[in-house]
Amino acid sequence: MTGNQVQSEPKLTETSTSLLPWAMLICFFGIWILAGAVLVYLMFSLPSTTDRWITATLFLLYLIFSPSGLAVSMALLGVALVGCEAAAIGARFVTASYAPYVLAKNVAAIFHMKMPAWITSLTLGGTSSALVSYGKFKEAEKMLKEAMPEVEKDFGAGSDLWFELQLELAEAYTSTMRLKEAERILQRCEQEIAKSSNMLIHLRALTTYRRWAEVCEARGDFAASEQQYKQAIAQGQSAMEEISRSMDDLRGDVAIDMAITLCKAHDFERAQEAAEQAVKFKSSNFLQGIFLSKWNFANGMIELSRGNLDKAEEFFNAAMTRAKPYAVLYATEIADIISGLAAVEAARGNTDRAQEMFEEALATKKRVHGGNHSDVADVLEPYAECLRKGGDEHKARHMSETAQRIRDIARQS
Repeated sequence: MTGNQVQSEPKLTETSTSLLPWAMLICFFGIWILAGAVLVYLMFSLPSTTDRWITATLFLLYLIFSPSGLAVSMALLGVALVGCEAAAIGARFVTASYAPYVLAKNVAAIFHMKMPAWITSLTLGGTSSALVSYGKFKEAEKMLKEAMPEVEKDFGAGSDLWFELQLELAEAYTSTMRLKEAERILQRCEQEIAKSSNMLIHLRALTTYRRWAEVCEARGDFAASEQQYKQAIAQGQSAMEEISRSMDDLRGDVAIDMAITLCKAHDFERAQEAAEQAVKFKSSNFLQGIFLSKWNFANGMIELSRGNLDKAEEFFNAAMTRAKPYAVLYATEIADIISGLAAVEAARGNTDRAQEMFEEALATKKRVHGGNHSDVADVLEPYAECLRKGGDEHKARHMSETAQRIRDIARQS
């Protein structure tokens, strides 16, 4: 479907809700509570002091990793109730990801011992991912830099954990406009990919190209960003052929990101083509709320460019409805939607209302990325147009100059 024909939201394959999650939830809680009760009983009943100390240590580890258990339970409960992936994501990021690594590291320090490699592998990736997702880029950078030498020693450069942490560090650098540092990491990842014979090589390459696309977009080089997204999609095709058809979902996620990048480049016809391609790739409802939010946002931008304000507003509102369950993790995406709705209001002449919405979007972008990120310029530019329509030429000129300064800094980064 191309041209000016208006699309409706795609219907993705639904995952049926069955009794299995409930059964898993009951079994998990039962085992969890039973294990804790047994350890407490043994801690106070064993005759040997040494045995009691061993049991106490096991109980301490049980407490350390119980947040992970709670997260799994919350995820299963969410799936059992509504089939909502937001429950799983929230549980993982809020509970399982952030607590275990920090606690395990502190326990190891108390006993003056080196944290076992398997515990590092189990907890570190989730913790760093949580920090990046919540916009705590400095904390993520500090932790990743401290952990990387040990990860390289225990797992080796090019290992799965090494790739995961390097790509998260690159994302943190991109989010704070330290693009040259992000580039150095991605170049190192490409070198390791070239040397690797691991069957997951195409999946690593897909994520690496996706990060490259984000760096290019932050710099304002939308053509280069599009090429990197296309490279990522090609790697997804190879991964699908060699590993699993589930890689199609990843290609769908990459294609919809490319559509949004093309919207920012004002290439709306090709943005629509990319959005259509994304729907063809997206074969299941895994993370469908996030995907459909982005799909609706891209189509809202396309309809706005055509002057179809009512349809654009409908798409933006649908995007907001889809995004709200992920508000904690996707604050900047929600800010983009608010900015889109503000542009609709400005086009209708409701400049006072539009300015309030632009201010809300701008505050979120600055809170997450600081004042010099290209995402801030993405809001400032339509905000300046709104101010001109409202007759505030002085403030509009200031907004435009600030946006241009950010773009100039980004190109030199």
